[in-house]
Amino acid sequence: MIEDNIVEKLPDQPDGAIEYFKQLGELEHHLLIYRVAYVKNTLTSKSEKMVEIKCTACGETFYLDYISADGCCHNGYSRAPFGFYNVETQEEIINGDSLLCPCCGEETKAIHIGSFSRDSFYVNSFDFVSVHLIEGCLALLRWRFNHYYTKDGNGHFEIKKLEGNIFDKNNRKRVYGAQANFGGSMIFNKDWGMYCNFKDGIGKIDSQYILPFDSKIIEASALPNCKLDKFIGALSSCYPAIYLRLIQSYPNLENLVMNGASYLLEAFIEDAHDTNYYYHPQTFKISQLKINLKGKRPSELLRLNKEEYRYFIGKGVSLKSILFYSAHRSSFKKEDIDTIEKHDSYSLSLYAEISEKLKIPITKLMRYIISQFEKTRATISFYRDYLRMKEYLEEPIDIFPSNLQRAHNNTLERYNEAQDRRRKMAEQERRKKEKAAKEERKEKFKTRYSQLSKFEYQENGLIIIACRDEDELKNEGTVLKHCVYSYKDAHADGKSAIFFIRHIAEPQKPFFTLELDEKSLTVRQNRGKCNCARTEEIVVFEKHWLKFINSLKEKQNGKPNRNKSRSTANT
Repeated sequence: MIEDNIVEKLPDQPDGAIEYFKQLGELEHHLLIYRVAYVKNTLTSKSEKMVEIKCTACGETFYLDYISADGCCHNGYSRAPFGFYNVETQEEIINGDSLLCPCCGEETKAIHIGSFSRDSFYVNSFDFVSVHLIEGCLALLRWRFNHYYTKDGNGHFEIKKLEGNIFDKNNRKRVYGAQANFGGSMIFNKDWGMYCNFKDGIGKIDSQYILPFDSKIIEASALPNCKLDKFIGALSSCYPAIYLRLIQSYPNLENLVMNGASYLLEAFIEDAHDTNYYYHPQTFKISQLKINLKGKRPSELLRLNKEEYRYFIGKGVSLKSILFYSAHRSSFKKEDIDTIEKHDSYSLSLYAEISEKLKIPITKLMRYIISQFEKTRATISFYRDYLRMKEYLEEPIDIFPSNLQRAHNNTLERYNEAQDRRRKMAEQERRKKEKAAKEERKEKFKTRYSQLSKFEYQENGLIIIACRDEDELKNEGTVLKHCVYSYKDAHADGKSAIFFIRHIAEPQKPFFTLELDEKSLTVRQNRGKCNCARTEEIVVFEKHWLKFINSLKEKQNGKPNRNKSRSTANT
């Protein structure tokens, strides 16, 4: 049982981290920090504008000629108004350039003092993992290593807590030393804390960024046979926390590590591992693990026999090939694995899909495609497309054409012709329907004009007329540059009533367009060119016209209209 107070015994800093990363060369990042300075010329006794430069590698301070940089810099660096000349090459150096220090010859990077944030400039930052034995439990802790310089040229290292996991024989907990803030920034805590639930707090990490640890730590822990050290040592990168999580429930998996198949176990983990957002724990689902967890021997775990296992591991066969082989082992010999290995996962899935669909041996299909690739560079994807086009054309399928490339291209020509015919037929059908709809609207427009023509009216040089046909409506929208043509169906179906306001002297020239609500005899909208608002002249004309049509309504019904002379058009 992992006690909650175990976090109090976790280390504040990992031992030996700085020395280890110095050996890796991670801390060999040096700067030439430069700023403007005024130096007295001993010959003229005048102060001259120079560039003061300090090398963080040798600590020397020296001066070089000032040159204007016009605010130039490299991506990721702040703009600097000036730079200096490289003594060796006489090249202009600006903020972010790399060069050798003229004093010590070390490789450095020129950084203007203005690029420092809060007196600091970070030259390297990375995460690493340390392994600890805490009260018989294995603790995997992830840290953030920062290497930075201050404006005085002094280098500093800091190691901050991030996350981790603690394991005993059957239980596991997740601990944290930092938490994500709003906006993605991190809040680093002074002490370790513990979450209630378990999630991978380490994720995938390069093995060189796992601090070396004594194997005696493993032997003295609650998981003495987990072989974590051997698992990490066999891989360039791995998921150490997920590996321990699996070993807790399935200790037989260590047989893969001890028998040279660590890379396959890691591939299984990778395949069942979903990467979440940055700074968040990784999501691992055992249910997605494609390994035979009930197997005891390494070969059984991979669903292979002993001979196949030794043969495949000796060749370093990939996981995707082993999974494909085991799923179709009745069709293959172990020597066929080299052929399978040449294909990617997508191609292998196509082989399985097509062989099942056509009821042909997968080995025969694979040999055929390989021979066609050697002849014409045709692939399984070509073959899949060839079959699809044949099905579309409803043509008999030649399963193994002698020249797949030629068969594919010939079928493609007929497929494109069929597609063109289909598009033409669809276009003809569309035009036929559109013509029929237009004829139907034509009759409806005639009916609507007979219904609305009684509302036509003229006064003070203006006339309002009902829309006669669709072409007239389209012309109205084109000339006045508004969307009245989109109302054609609404007008034809009686859901809207469109009228045109014209000058009597120019009855064919569009001026304003009005939409009437026939039920309430109110104006919904009345717009001019480019949807402009009504002029005062149009407002007065519209008001008089509404009185006119309401008087017609009163005569027809024999009683006054309550909405008389009312307009709802926007002004």
